[in-house]
Amino acid sequence: MATNTSPEKLQKAKQYEKIHNILFVAELIISFAVLLIFIFSGLSQWLVDFIAPLSVNIWFKVFLYVLICYVSFSLIFFPLSFYSGYLLEHKFDLSNETKKMWFLDYAKSLGINILFLLIFAEVLHLFLRISGNMWWIWAGMFWLLFGLVISNLYPILILPIFYKVKPLENEDLVERLMKLSESVKAKILGVFEMDMSRKSKKANAMFAGLGNTKRIILSDTLVSDYTPEEVEVILAHELGHFYYKHIIKLIAISTVSTFVGLYITNIALYSLCNLAGYSAITDVAALPLFALVLSIFGLALMPISNTYSRKLEREADAFALEKTNNPNAFIESMKKLASQNLSNPEPNPILEFILYSHPAISKRIKMAEQYKNQTRDCRLE
Repeated sequence: MATNTSPEKLQKAKQYEKIHNILFVAELIISFAVLLIFIFSGLSQWLVDFIAPLSVNIWFKVFLYVLICYVSFSLIFFPLSFYSGYLLEHKFDLSNETKKMWFLDYAKSLGINILFLLIFAEVLHLFLRISGNMWWIWAGMFWLLFGLVISNLYPILILPIFYKVKPLENEDLVERLMKLSESVKAKILGVFEMDMSRKSKKANAMFAGLGNTKRIILSDTLVSDYTPEEVEVILAHELGHFYYKHIIKLIAISTVSTFVGLYITNIALYSLCNLAGYSAITDVAALPLFALVLSIFGLALMPISNTYSRKLEREADAFALEKTNNPNAFIESMKKLASQNLSNPEPNPILEFILYSHPAISKRIKMAEQYKNQTRDCRLE
């Protein structure tokens, strides 16, 4: 399905996608290689032995071990992070960031990731020590609760660390979007704008937060470059997720997959611990085994989860078309997003099946054109 993308732009999008896919595979290979070497070469145990004389407190040992491991792994992956996050974005003219801005954001992300990882590692090891074979149930419950809390705090605590977020000043657009939200009984705090253009030339819109922090957030690039009708249809797509209770469904599926993954990890760990030379799964040196097994499980689950995600996205697209009855605005917004974010409108079907959480842009436009033709035929009748 044509998207009116120029041959030069299409070629550029395909090249951008290809490089991202290569980086994805490279990161996977390096991740698994580093983990396997670290676990089975004895380096993990050496690090534990190095830390042991510093303190007898198990909380401190876990803290220092995880901190050293994460910082070391981050250093290994830093060249890939810098290339994909800064050099590549500038190469394809998608970024407005200076090196200083990128390094600052990288340091912020590193700090947040370390904090979250330390919390989970400490709690996980506590459950391993006190719960025996039932650790995975408690760990699953904590992980889901932690995820809900972070989702609630994201728009008010985490997002402002990276972007300036303020109430949208365009009163007409606010009224239009609030009216649309109220039509599906979505209770939101308000419509906000983030200064995405300071760092990127891409555009984005989202529903962020849970419960009392739920809000609409639009990038300033979206507000400035898209018509009110196009912004409305993009938001209608997000409202489709609310209307069909996709968030609840995803939480339910995430709950099941989390417990299944942790249960499989529990079974695998006993065999892997012996193979790696650890006396028990409570050994601090065995913590990387969790990352290895869960990474393998997540990779195996990716095509399944992405297939389901694309199904939900199609439902949200259909809702947006029916709610706004404006297929032209939908089509134009898809074309703009594809061009502005340099998305390949017609990816390889195999890559789409494995990696894409959204349907290809060409398929989304085709759906809108079919809707447009159907409504036109109905009017003619």
